[in-house]
Amino acid sequence: MYTNPMTPQLSLYQRLLQHPIKMFIFASSFAFIWLLSDGSFWNLWSLHRNEKAMRVRIEALHEDVKALNFKVAAAQSHSFIEKQATEQLGLVREDELVFVFADGE
Repeated sequence: MYTNPMTPQLSLYQRLLQHPIKMFIFASSFAFIWLLSDGSFWNLWSLHRNEKAMRVRIEALHEDVKALNFKVAAAQSHSFIEKQATEQLGLVREDELVFVFADGE
């Protein structure tokens, strides 16, 4: 094939610039390969997976907080405190009768 020595030869880069679709495909391929080789794509996928797990955990913790707030509200009532004093500490009110049974020894 005969080429005119006066015609400048175009480099690969210049020929790609003359075809925008080829340039887009080349740039997209380069970016995709760079993301895979860098590990960024894997890190992004891993972060999304961790985000889902954290959202589930946060939702469970919100439920636990609601249950604990309910227990705290119940523990502040006078009847709850009196019941705990009676059951756990064996205390009685001044006007109550206490029966003490001897063991069968």
